[in-house]
Amino acid sequence: MDQQAIARLTSNDNYFEDFEVGQTIRHARGKTMTNLENVNITNMVMNTAQGHFNEDQMSKSPLGKILCYGGVNFSLVLGLASQDTVENALAELGLGSEDEEDSRGASASTAGATVWGNCRSLILGFSGDVIVA
Repeated sequence: MDQQAIARLTSNDNYFEDFEVGQTIRHARGKTMTNLENVNITNMVMNTAQGHFNEDQMSKSPLGKILCYGGVNFSLVLGLASQDTVENALAELGLGSEDEEDSRGASASTAGATVWGNCRSLILGFSGDVIVA
């Protein structure tokens, strides 16, 4: 495949040069969490907190149903964000936040909840091995 054919497969506004420090991107797609994703991934990473997979126990709790594991929520949002932010990337420099509040979910989620994501460019550039703003 030639360069022009490859360029037509990706967005033309998500190259490194197109991002600005402080820019916030609201991702167009959301994903509804299912029990399948939550329970399978929770068990695959060996998270033993029963609140993520024990329906009987959680039915007696104030929440009344299984709580989705935050690692699953984060992974889904990261995947949704990737199409808008790393489609043309050679390497991801890292994930981080200047404020802990920015990197947490707004509230607990359960199966049937839809997760959405926003990204903000915190830094933009590098010189040798040093990342610069």
